[in-house]
Amino acid sequence: MSTPDTDQGLLVRLAKSMVNERAAYIGRERSKEAKQYRLSQDMLLQATKAIGKSGDVDLILSAEAGFLKNDARFYSNSPSMRSSLAAALTELGQAQKMLPLVKDPDLYLAIDASHGNAKSRIGGVPRDAARQFFQSHNARLLNADKSRLTDTEKQILDARRHNIRVAALAYTAQQEQALGVGLVAQVRERVLSM
Repeated sequence: MSTPDTDQGLLVRLAKSMVNERAAYIGRERSKEAKQYRLSQDMLLQATKAIGKSGDVDLILSAEAGFLKNDARFYSNSPSMRSSLAAALTELGQAQKMLPLVKDPDLYLAIDASHGNAKSRIGGVPRDAARQFFQSHNARLLNADKSRLTDTEKQILDARRHNIRVAALAYTAQQEQALGVGLVAQVRERVLSM
């Protein structure tokens, strides 16, 4: 059984270790390599934001696939991280398969029919594989933002989350167009205004 003196000594040792780690971190951040790293991160952030501004669902999903593959190849350092990235890539692949279907109203009507249950619908349109990916991946990126990251790394995650929200909104609009949901609402408004 430990004594209070031993416990206090361990806490002091931990506190000193934290101070030493912070000093080493600050020193590392001032190196030439750190400056190059920050510059590359700034370029990555700007490219990510430009992709989001396009509003192109295909482009946004392709970019996110690139991020996920890059993370899996170079940064996955635990079984749980590898598993999470593999799941994200699988979900993203399923979402990408929905894109040509939602662009064809006749094909998308079959998808709509398979989502008749109220729990599998959001706002009158199916909660299909793409909508599920947008929701789960947004949560995944939000959780990643809670780890130790630089300010720029957090901004990149925020830009990726923004892009996922842009893609989700654009995709929902495509769903509504394929199913005529917006048209039904417009007709209803015209009838009520007469």
